[in-house]
Amino acid sequence: MTVIETLLAERLKQVDPRRRSDLTFVAIVRDDENDFRNDLEAVFAELEQSEFEILNSFDELGADSDSSNRVIVVSPYAAASDFSLLRSFIEANGNLDDCSGIALIEMPGSNRPILLSDVVLHSAPSKEIQVSTINNCIDLATKLGIDRPNVAVLAAVEVVNPGMPVTVEAEAIASEFSNVHANVQGPLSMDVAVNELAASKKNVPGEVPGKANCLVGPDVSVSRNMLLATVHGAGVTPGIIVNGLNQAIVLPLRGSGRSGLKLSILLALVSK
Repeated sequence: MTVIETLLAERLKQVDPRRRSDLTFVAIVRDDENDFRNDLEAVFAELEQSEFEILNSFDELGADSDSSNRVIVVSPYAAASDFSLLRSFIEANGNLDDCSGIALIEMPGSNRPILLSDVVLHSAPSKEIQVSTINNCIDLATKLGIDRPNVAVLAAVEVVNPGMPVTVEAEAIASEFSNVHANVQGPLSMDVAVNELAASKKNVPGEVPGKANCLVGPDVSVSRNMLLATVHGAGVTPGIIVNGLNQAIVLPLRGSGRSGLKLSILLALVSK
């Protein structure tokens, strides 16, 4: 088992079985996605979850008497074709600004699980949205058993430079978290955030450099491309969910196969 698989399996043992039995599962799958349907059935069988409903679109997703018990699995192809409907669904069932797409990955070379966000929703997030994204990461990291998460607010460099507004914004965002049960620091470059040697050579002080559990990019383009770089460059298989809504949304990455689907569903179960 990978580091992520082991982590999720252990954390799932902490979930109350009665809570799991109350959950309902719905999958959004296009008619022509036979392979994904087969993967879905195989994963649910492995998780001993025999009952789930398959729909073709978010349009078919009706109201749930207790939506907090619902887990929605969205196929990568349905998510791509129905992305506007996904956003509309989130807006109808909560606040889009409070939600973020979070990927759980194993950082290449570190054997360390790391949360990366936002990999789904926000192309030009405000400071308030970034604060919500960090809060979602802290919440999920805590459920994964990390007592005091280290959160890196990423930028190209780790020095505040007025000529690079993203560094100024990262510092302002990090300053909002002085009194929380987490260490939030920014701006930090990617290498400084995850590599202790790089942090030491660049002489960057703090609890987060070299030890980040959560990476928060400046927008979805940066964060998602970081995710894709680890997937296609290092063979990483991520689990991905939307966090911040009262119901879990599972969004496995296209091409991640059955293992990516399973990791995403397990991450959603732990998040509940």
